[in-house]
Amino acid sequence: MAQVFTDILASIKAKGNIEAFDVLNLRETTYRDGSAIISEAQAIMDLHKACTIFPQYWLDFYFEATIDFVVRQQDPMGYVDEYKANWLLDNISNQGRVNSPADLELVTRIIETADDAPAAVRALALNEIEQTILSGKGATRNGDSQSGSHINDAEVAYLRRLMFALSSGGAATISVDEAEALFRIKNACLDGDNADAWLDFFAKTIGNHLMAHDFYTKISVEKAQERETFLENTHSNIGAFLSRAFVGAKSAIGSADRNDIWDENHGADDIAENENIDSVENAWLNQKIASDGKTDKYEQAVIEVIKN
Repeated sequence: MAQVFTDILASIKAKGNIEAFDVLNLRETTYRDGSAIISEAQAIMDLHKACTIFPQYWLDFYFEATIDFVVRQQDPMGYVDEYKANWLLDNISNQGRVNSPADLELVTRIIETADDAPAAVRALALNEIEQTILSGKGATRNGDSQSGSHINDAEVAYLRRLMFALSSGGAATISVDEAEALFRIKNACLDGDNADAWLDFFAKTIGNHLMAHDFYTKISVEKAQERETFLENTHSNIGAFLSRAFVGAKSAIGSADRNDIWDENHGADDIAENENIDSVENAWLNQKIASDGKTDKYEQAVIEVIKN
């Protein structure tokens, strides 16, 4: 870490507050060589944990620098590795709960930005939302507690962002764990003063879990690394790259009638197959609906989504 960076931190700590020109200096120093390094990322994280007031100009820099370090500063870019994930969780959470509303926003943005992230990162964010709803205390409640469990607009918005993020278990589909969490939240908030968007979100998201077809196939970290290596090699020999590309194009044209080529009918078949609820999914839904011996308005809304 450069001495100038250390001097800026010392000046901020001596004043006891962060001003806009401090953030400008930090930004210029951090990105002087193009990226944040571990010592700088840790210093920024430590400064954030010492803050009691979070001006927007600081939050913008905090999010930007941390996301850059966690998501982009490793090979392959976009794939959060276990080391970065553990570093992040150690710094922004305690006993499975995030330290602040800003840290919930940070981990959500990381999940939205990354191509892939370890399950523990996604689990932290979803657990924070669920536990806040169940207890009435947490990152989305600004320190206020209301009697009775309920879900507010901010929590519905976070659930939507997290469950449909690129790095979630399925970018366009809802996993079993996510569907189970939604039912737990629904049961706890059944008689609560819930956000207007909650009923529609719950019904359509559970319907998605049961019927949606995911067109997106996540590229493994090994395959992503192979692609980065290929691009790095071809960058230094563009002639060879163009030659290989031309040969590859002719090969693809010559094999257009192979069975493994994705075509419109194949896609339609997959969609139709996924829209049909199988016996396992049917048993799961019946068990959820029958657990309390009655069908509530949220479960009825799920049934209507499936029927339609």
